[in-house]
Formats: sequence, structure tokens, C-alpha cells
Amino acid sequence: MLFEIAPPYHLKRVDDKTVTLLKSVKFDAKDKDNNIKEFDTLSQMEEFLNRDPNYEAETHYYYYGLFTRGGKEIIPCEYNNISPINDDLYLVKLDEESQGVFDFKGKEIIPCDYKEIVYKNGLILAKNDKETKVFDKNGKLLLDLTEKYAFVSLVGNNILVRQNEDNKYFIIDAKGNKLSKPYDAILDFMQVADKKDIPFGAKVSDYLVCLNKKE
Repeated sequence: MLFEIAPPYHLKRVDDKTVTLLKSVKFDAKDKDNNIKEFDTLSQMEEFLNRDPNYEAETHYYYYGLFTRGGKEIIPCEYNNISPINDDLYLVKLDEESQGVFDFKGKEIIPCDYKEIVYKNGLILAKNDKETKVFDKNGKLLLDLTEKYAFVSLVGNNILVRQNEDNKYFIIDAKGNKLSKPYDAILDFMQVADKKDIPFGAKVSDYLVCLNKKE
């Protein structure tokens, strides 16, 4: 199988060895009856096409993996995409419906069972059509919020939820404890246009704006 270094490089130290993101390349040839031949290298495909003019080259496919420079496999080369989400974790995608998380040593933290995965400040929010769960960065399940709330998102070090019964928003912590009373809307401060009242030296990411409709 042909391997290429996948730009941009995503490098991390593992046992004092540098690792890099690699992609494997597959080549296909197809005839008019949609019969497909697969090849590991471009030269193999070209040799076959020279012998059999009934086939034409098809788009080649890439699968990504993480390896040390010495060739040790960290994450198998079988994913459609791999991208770092912090210094220690990688988001892997089999497709848009199947995402998961590995750490930089190759341990599967979250299985590829989720359509959406969001990481923020040590929390991982994982969603699919049937489940909504919150994990810590080591893959420990903290909260199963499946069917409990109409909306779930990560804000700061906590979790923003919307109740099913009255569509009110409030903040909970990673143990499920309520940290705020219900509001009609809770926004990240970055979503608000007028930031003139923010205290000097404070980070806008530390602030949430809570709104209630006028009676």
C-alpha cells in the first residue's frame, strides 16, 4: 500500500519519538459495466490500464492514520479524516455519520458511533440520532443526557441545556447540578454586539449573557 505524508503535519511526542499523520492511497479502475479493480499503487493501475483498454481510471481514495517516524502504528490507517482537537486528543472520522476520539498514544477514547463531537475545556459532547452524552477527556462517561433536554451545548467549563417542557435555558455542571435559574436565552458573550461594560482585563469567554423576554 502506498503511503504519503498528509499535510499539514500534526506532530506530537510519543515516548520521545515524533509521530506524523499519514494517508494511504487506493486507486481504482472501472469498465463500462461498472466492474471495479483496486490497486495499491498508481504504477500498478497504469500497467493494468495499458493491458486492458476497457477500463478507465477512477478517483483514488485516501485513508488517514497516525504513525511514528519509525513506522509504529498509533492510529490505524483506516479513517477518512484525522484532526487534533487539543495536544493529546485526535478526532477521527469514518464518515460524517461516524466520528470518534483517540488519544495521541492510540487509545480509543470515544468510539466512532457519533455524528457530532465537540471538545471544550476537558469535556467532550458526543451526539447521534439516539444519544447525547458528555465524557471527560479520558473517555469516562459523566452525563447521559439522552432525551432529557431539547438542546445541549458546551459553554466554558459547563453545559448549556434547554428544557423540553417550556424551552427555558439553564446551565448545569459536569455532574448535572443546576448552576443557574431558567432563562429565555443564554448567549456566549462573543455573540453580543455591545461589549463596553466588560471589566478591564476580563476575558469575554468568561461571560454568558442571560436574557428574559419582557412581559
